[in-house]
Amino acid sequence: MPYYLDNDFLLDNPWITVVGCGGTGGFVAEGLCRLFQGRDATIVLVDHD
Repeated sequence: MPYYLDNDFLLDNPWITVVGCGGTGGFVAEGLCRLFQGRDATIVLVDHD
C-alpha cells in the first residue's frame, strides 16, 4: 500500500520507539519505515512476546 505524505516537516534525525509489534503496532512500524525511507531516522521496535 503506497503512502503519499509530505515528510519535509519532520525532524532531521528523529528517534521513534514503537512498543508492541502485534496487530496495530505492526502496521504502525511498517508505515513509519515507509514514511522515513531514505532519511536518517532511528526506529526502535519493542515487543515482549
